[in-house]
Amino acid sequence: MGLDRDFKKIIKSHKENWDAISADPNLSEAFIEQFADKLNWRMVSNRATLSEAFIEKHIDRLDMSAILSRQKVSEAFLRKNMANFKWNDWKALSACQKLSEKFILEFADKINWTDITAGQDLSEEFMEKYADKIRWEYVARYQRISEEFYWKHKDKLEISFLLTNKKTDISTWSSEFQQEKKKAMANIATVY
Repeated sequence: MGLDRDFKKIIKSHKENWDAISADPNLSEAFIEQFADKLNWRMVSNRATLSEAFIEKHIDRLDMSAILSRQKVSEAFLRKNMANFKWNDWKALSACQKLSEKFILEFADKINWTDITAGQDLSEEFMEKYADKIRWEYVARYQRISEEFYWKHKDKLEISFLLTNKKTDISTWSSEFQQEKKKAMANIATVY
């Protein structure tokens, strides 16, 4: 009885505008199921936080790209449901899900390596082993790297991108690197 009152309250507060109702991030799974035929599932996908069991049950109605971009799901869930995934779903999970290196390798032919390089935390060993697949520009921008790794791959890593990397503290690196950085910054200033 209390649940029905809550449903009526939500519907009334949005004046029966089902797109507005669908965009409410606080919709319960029970509400979504009761009004499944009236809701805009794309908006539900973009706003509601849903359990893996609910997502699995309604995977054919949901926008998986939106789900995978906004909320974390387990690798077990991904493995179980990937047959339903389209290209843009793989792109979203490559960029936004927390994936193990083992998972990345298992599905190396499906994931988006550019988004993996930008969105995942990769070990230096992994990046070296799969140097031909990763995007080095994104390694410099988004990956945590050591000074030793930098010198080893200097030809592929631009200092200008390292300057914006929030995961790598280059201020503690050697004076030799600081000189390289100074030269690179002077070159950037000359270009502009």
